Amino acid sequence: MGAIKNIGCHLLLCAFHSHYTFGEKLHYFFPNDKRAQVEWTKLIFQFEQCRTDEDVENANAVMYNSNRFPDTAASNGFRTYLEDNWLDYNIIDAWIDRGRANREGLMNTNNFTEAHFRVMSTFIGHKKVDGIHMLMSKLLDFLKEWEVKWTTHNQGKVQTEKRSTREEKETEISSKRLRAS
Repeated sequence: MGAIKNIGCHLLLCAFHSHYTFGEKLHYFFPNDKRAQVEWTKLIFQFEQCRTDEDVENANAVMYNSNRFPDTAASNGFRTYLEDNWLDYNIIDAWIDRGRANREGLMNTNNFTEAHFRVMSTFIGHKKVDGIHMLMSKLLDFLKEWEVKWTTHNQGKVQTEKRSTREEKETEISSKRLRAS
């Protein structure tokens, strides 16, 4: 992810997929403890809604200094999981509000990006494209092929238009001759 940031790209994780992943991990760490799953989910949503550094610090304080999360192996394990995989400075802005410009309503996913990627993949005739590099390669191939078809089509159209124009002029001249006679 550092490489993505180094080239100036902003990583954006889909809220739906993030929630799904959190849910899986909560079930893993707390298989029979619904109360713990609910409390940790509330904290995850608190992190997700952070818009400032102060909001993040407040959410961290709740995670470390709250009796909502007892000092158990499961809570400590999930806390470590969050720290290592979601709260690290390389990734946190990809899923909290601080890293998203004007996240409102349904703009909390990157479904529009996924849909665009899917449309481009389908448009160039490949339902499965592994990675952006492959998509770009296929897209360039498609554009070259399309350019040839477009040029050929338009050349035929131009020749047809020239022929039609010539025929129209001949017909017009013939009509004038007939009227004149």
